[in-house]
Amino acid sequence: HSLAYFNDYDEAAGDYLVRCLNLADGKEIWRFKEKRRIRPNHAITRTVPATDGKLVFTFDPKAVLHALDAATGREVWRKDLVQEYGSQIPPWYNGQCPLLEKDRVVIAPVGKKALMVALDKATGREIWTTPNPDGFLLSHASPMPARLGGVAGFPAGAMLRGEVRSVDRLKVGHHGSRGSTGQELLDYVAKSQAHEAAP
Repeated sequence: HSLAYFNDYDEAAGDYLVRCLNLADGKEIWRFKEKRRIRPNHAITRTVPATDGKLVFTFDPKAVLHALDAATGREVWRKDLVQEYGSQIPPWYNGQCPLLEKDRVVIAPVGKKALMVALDKATGREIWTTPNPDGFLLSHASPMPARLGGVAGFPAGAMLRGEVRSVDRLKVGHHGSRGSTGQELLDYVAKSQAHEAAP
C-alpha cells in the first residue's frame, strides 16, 4: 500500500511529530514524537521528509536530522547539527530538506565544523565533509543535485553577514561515486534578502 510521510507539530503538547499515513484510507500507521518547544511562526514544520522505502530522513525545526525506520517509525540514527557541527539554528528555525543520493544523504550543516557533508544512509557515518573556513551560517536552503561544467555537485545557499553564498560540492567521478571528496567547486556571493531559495 502507498504511504505518506510528513512532519507535524502538536502545539498543545509541545511535540515535534513525524507521521506515516496510509493513503488509501488516511489512517495513521505510526508516529515519531519528540519534545520541541517552538514559536508558532511560519507554519513551524516547513520541511518535508525524504525516503528510500527503507528509511525516512527528516529534519526537525531545531536542526536535528532523524533517520527513521519506514515501516515502524523507530529511530535508527540521528545527527544534531548544533552539537556535531557547531551550526546555528536560523531565526525561523530549520528549513532545509535532506537530499538522497544512492547510498548517502547530503546535508548542509553550514556550521563551524562543516559546510556540507555526505552521510551513509544506513548508519549516519560521514562519507565526506566540506570545511567551512569562512564561517558561513546555516540558511533555510536545501542542497540540490546539479551538473556544473560537466561535474556533478550539490549547490546550496549559506549566509554571511546577511548575504547568501551559493556553494557547490564536487563529487569526483560519476554522480554518486564512492570516490567523492566534498571538494568545493564553486563560490558565488550575491546580496539577497531571502535565505531559503534552493539553487
